[in-house]
Amino acid sequence: MTLLLTIDEPVWERNVYRHFEALGERLIPVVKGNGYGLGRRFLAEYVAGPAVGHPAPVAVGTVFETADVVDVAAEVLVLTPTFDEHLDGLAPNVTLTVGSPEQIRHLIDVGWRGPVVAKLVSSMLRHGLAGPVADDRLDVVAYAVHPPLTLRSGDHLAEIEQIAAGLPVEAEVHVSHLGIDEFLDLTRRRSDRTWKLRLGTALWHGDKSALH
Repeated sequence: MTLLLTIDEPVWERNVYRHFEALGERLIPVVKGNGYGLGRRFLAEYVAGPAVGHPAPVAVGTVFETADVVDVAAEVLVLTPTFDEHLDGLAPNVTLTVGSPEQIRHLIDVGWRGPVVAKLVSSMLRHGLAGPVADDRLDVVAYAVHPPLTLRSGDHLAEIEQIAAGLPVEAEVHVSHLGIDEFLDLTRRRSDRTWKLRLGTALWHGDKSALH
């Protein structure tokens, strides 16, 4: 059986615009996997186009997904830590993620010189560091907090703030699983640091009436 996805483009774009208008450069669009059914390349090109109004980064799932988007995205953040031995072929606009001491050691051992986002442990208990990265051989440009979907929105905020409290105030923090209003509330209350919001499902599938 063949399935055909039909998109009501004005409705779909209205939801996407709403997020970019509210968040601006604080939004990191996630285009991982099959690009939420729309295609990684399609979404990366859309983000890089005039609709957004500024060069925006995108986040992909793995190092293998970077090949589709590095030539159109301003920056490509890889969400899943890698133990790949051959990282010298990655484009200079790729940022990797680490979430354990072993992953830190691996990037140092293979000579990675690019930027890194350090993922902190949350109640999701997937992978994550207990605190700031002390090894200055890595260029840590931000930290990430990824709470589980099962929490209520207020609990997401509480956990994010609790974890971020252990970081230097100048550290940029990437967060997930917050809506626009929750994120803006967080940035107003904690305006002493730089926050960015990584969004995939809410950004691309936020108005399901656009998808048939």
